[in-house]
Amino acid sequence: FTYKRDINSLKRSINNLESIVTIPTLNKNDDGIDIINKTLGKIKNDFKHKINELEYQKSQNSLILDSIEEGFIVIDETKKIDVINKFAIEVLDLHKDQILKKDFVYLALGNEVNEKINHVELNKPINFDFKLDGKIYLFIVSKVSISDNENQKVSTVITFFDITGTRINDQIKKEFFQNASHELKTPLTTIIGYQGMINSRLLDSEKELDEANEITLKEAKRMKNVIDDMLALSQLESEEFNESIDVIDASNVLNDVIDSLNFLSKEKNIEITTKLDDVKLLITPKDFDRLTRNLISNAIKYNKDNGKIKIILNNKRLIVEDTGIGIPPDDIGRIFERFYRVDKGRSRDLGGTGLGLAIVKHICIKYNFKFNIKSKVGIGTKFSISFK
Repeated sequence: FTYKRDINSLKRSINNLESIVTIPTLNKNDDGIDIINKTLGKIKNDFKHKINELEYQKSQNSLILDSIEEGFIVIDETKKIDVINKFAIEVLDLHKDQILKKDFVYLALGNEVNEKINHVELNKPINFDFKLDGKIYLFIVSKVSISDNENQKVSTVITFFDITGTRINDQIKKEFFQNASHELKTPLTTIIGYQGMINSRLLDSEKELDEANEITLKEAKRMKNVIDDMLALSQLESEEFNESIDVIDASNVLNDVIDSLNFLSKEKNIEITTKLDDVKLLITPKDFDRLTRNLISNAIKYNKDNGKIKIILNNKRLIVEDTGIGIPPDDIGRIFERFYRVDKGRSRDLGGTGLGLAIVKHICIKYNFKFNIKSKVGIGTKFSISFK
């Protein structure tokens, strides 16, 4: 009787495991050893299967986390690093095996980030920009509550991603509007000033009136040139800009540009020599005109009196080389920026808008042309545009 009672008790105990494992089928004649052997064997197989499932799930989760292009870190309640993905490891220059289960200070993010991790509140994430190795990352630190069966755990989650390009574009836009406002304000102030003196009859001689009209007309043209170049640059940057592209006779367009700029070259007695092949190019005439006009007009404006310009065109490239004042090495990397001038005063006196080379750069980007520049101060500058 006692033996049967123990068997029945064992069966009841085993039935309580049903919430964890699948209980094997038991025969009524099974004794205690049989029941234990069958049950332990089944438990072993079930646990092995569940462990394999968990390992697979963990592996899948790791693959997903490692595939995303942003940092992901989980810090548990004890301030230990519980999860970290590949992106975070590479950006922070860490080793996963050495960092997991260590205190979060081993992330070596510095006091600013550590303070935010320590003081972030539940459901009140903290966003901030953070610089690492010359790049800017947007960090989001949040505290979340995670349910684990009947337990409630609070973890700190850190996500971050590279926003360097976005921040640089924001700065470029800011500088663009500041510079554009300045470029337009200066000639407008001059025009308003001279027109005010004319209206107030402060200028009464014919010579003074002629000078005032000449200056205001010059400044008005300067404003128009700035606005025209701004519109051209805006068109080139706009994704919606979709002008039909045809094969053009590049040498014909280039000759027309050179002819139209002859009056500028003659003022400084600059000799222009050309070697132009019969080149067919897939580009709009307007864009090729803008490209070549800006390069050649710069070669004239920033050349010396009695200087020389050599223009070469073939199926591979366009070269515009001058004997001008040259560009300092520190400025070469910035000359394609909007409104950037090496010599601001001289550029304005020559009628430059500061947008010409920015337009050249964007035309090259639009047509996948490659551009190269070589320059020596006092010797000259060579621009080379490769078509292929």
